[in-house]
This record gives sequence, C-alpha cells and structure tokens, in this order.
Amino acid sequence: MKCPHCNSSIEYTRKMYWTRRIGGKIKCMTCDSDFKITVSFRYYLCFALWSAGALGIGLLNKLAFSGTEYEHANLLVLLFMAAIIWVYWDRKLLNESETVLLEKSEVNQG
Repeated sequence: MKCPHCNSSIEYTRKMYWTRRIGGKIKCMTCDSDFKITVSFRYYLCFALWSAGALGIGLLNKLAFSGTEYEHANLLVLLFMAAIIWVYWDRKLLNESETVLLEKSEVNQG
C-alpha cells in the first residue's frame, strides 16, 4: 500500500496487522501522517468465499466424523487452519488496497 500523503510504499506486516489501531488507522513511518485502508468489493468477495469454504468443510467434517471420538477435535483443527488462511489472505488483500488520508478531526477521534 502507499501513503496518500508522501506516496511512500508501506508493507502491512504481521505486527501492524495484530496491533492496528481502532478503525484501521495507520501512521506512515516516513511522513508521520495518518491514513486508513479502503476495503474494496474484492475484499468482501474473498471473505464470502472463505466463509462458504470454511462452512462447507465444517459440514463435510460433521458428515464424515459424526458419532466418532474425533468429531470435535477435527473441527477445531479445521477452524484453526481456516483462520490461519484468512489472516494470510486478509493481510495480502489489505496490502493491495487503496488508502485514504485522514482529516485531523478523524485522527483525534481514535
């Protein structure tokens, strides 16, 4: 992603992902300006596909392992794997997203 103020390229790292401020506000390390990421239709589409896939895998797991001792353990493993995949996709999609410079009034709210 690029800072809308100074146009410097910023990579949305794992640390930034897990410690982002409320409302998705990001501070540019070069010019110290605040901006936020605009989420596109593509982002929501990927989230919907991921959700449908996770739900489908959960239903298949329920059908295949219902009544066995592995029913809940497999589901937890699958949900954990789905969460890891979403975090990777989410960070990748956010790195490719457009950014918008925040007004001073928006910066003071968060």
